[in-house]
Amino acid sequence: MIGHFPDPYPDELFYSICSRFSALMGFPSFKATLCELGMSKYASAGVALPQNLDALVAQLPPGHAYSSDLFIDKHTMLPLFAPFFTEEQYVQVRTAMNGNSVGSIHRATVSICHHLYSGSAGVMRFCPGCVANDREIHGEAYWHRVHQICGMDLCLVHRCHLEQARIHLAPCADMFKTAESCIERLEARRIDERNPIHKISLGVANDIAWLFDQTDLPHRPDLIARGYIDLLYERAYYKRFKRAGGFVEKTRRALLSELDGGGDGLVRLSPKFHPLEELWFIRLAGHTAESFFGGIASRATDSQDSVR
Repeated sequence: MIGHFPDPYPDELFYSICSRFSALMGFPSFKATLCELGMSKYASAGVALPQNLDALVAQLPPGHAYSSDLFIDKHTMLPLFAPFFTEEQYVQVRTAMNGNSVGSIHRATVSICHHLYSGSAGVMRFCPGCVANDREIHGEAYWHRVHQICGMDLCLVHRCHLEQARIHLAPCADMFKTAESCIERLEARRIDERNPIHKISLGVANDIAWLFDQTDLPHRPDLIARGYIDLLYERAYYKRFKRAGGFVEKTRRALLSELDGGGDGLVRLSPKFHPLEELWFIRLAGHTAESFFGGIASRATDSQDSVR
């Protein structure tokens, strides 16, 4: 049993929690830390999707308030792309994160996720403003989950660019490095909120933060594809082709028919995707993640009611 385990900070990556534990205890190696945590030395403590969480929770001191579900929902990347999984895929990934099946995370996600987080390129990132706040409030910096998404290069809170730390990680993580040991003091580089790219990026950053807070969205990628068709239809009808409503509606029906037939239609989800691309598409269509996925949830409820 572990005598002491650091309390997670808000939005802290599970990898960051383990890094602080390793530094606190002075363990000589990555594998030694995993073994002390009760996790197999062959398990993954990956930046995005760690494994062996049930074993870790069983090793925590008496009276702790943590669970595998809490670590997954609040300290891993799973909530970001969970809505794009089928129910079967989601259960498979979550079970693999709880358990100790070596390689099962990779097998469960390789056909769905691609370059999800910045750590997949060996890069860890941080916001200078958040680092300053964390050091003032907590006495140390830590790796924020929301800063490690490949393609999102700004901090929503401080409206500044993210910076790269001096660290190189393998995709599945082969060392524990705390943010405090890797981050130097840097001045924040402010974004230009008049820049249309920066402006929409702030919107997408807000969508990412919203998705990280959701735990009960339906796992219906088929309804997401139909939602994309509706977005295209809505955008075309109201913004460009108001006089050609009949043609647009006919095209929409053809796309839905193609989707139902399993053909190579325009909106068939790619076997490899990045959630950021989906969120950009939703924003460019004039919606937020909350409004879009709220519609998906309503469709899922309606489809369940019709089955009954």
